[in-house]
Amino acid sequence: MNLYKVLDENGRAMHGGTGKWKINKWMPEIADIKPCVRGYHLCRGLPETDLLYWLGPKIHPVLYISGDRVDAGDKIVVSRAKIGPPLETWNDCTARLFAADCAEWAVKRFWRPKKLGLDREHRAAPQKSIEAARQYAHGEISEAARAAAEAAAWAAAGEAVWAAGAAGAAARRWQARRLGKYLSGALD
Repeated sequence: MNLYKVLDENGRAMHGGTGKWKINKWMPEIADIKPCVRGYHLCRGLPETDLLYWLGPKIHPVLYISGDRVDAGDKIVVSRAKIGPPLETWNDCTARLFAADCAEWAVKRFWRPKKLGLDREHRAAPQKSIEAARQYAHGEISEAARAAAEAAAWAAAGEAVWAAGAAGAAARRWQARRLGKYLSGALD
């Protein structure tokens, strides 16, 4: 099973914790580990990828673990770990493209603008926003243009996002497969 640690640009945990991680160096051992309290919290890779819940700027593969281990549902907690360099396939561009893919998946399955009585312009707003996000990820439009497209679509897309949440397991399976493609370099 592949394990990962999500960190910020400075090597610090994104979702709690106080230590600074160093590449190819063992973290100090932590005794009496307890999920969400004490220990090194790691994410599993595919197929059950916990990364969907813990994404951040840098995703590091875990090279080694040792000591106690607790499976805590959406994470693994260990008493000692060592990480490698961050995945080169995960960066601002791929993170934005992955988010756009997830939004498009939800819109295609759950966006029902005619039920809401929306005019043509408002029916197209979510797809325009998704395209603007992709263009911004590739450096093709400015932040201001991207923000304007997002603002125009935000309220309209809300219904689709809520509906996608109801899809639950199917959405997470699709997202896990899609994230796996980005992390493997199959998409860029």
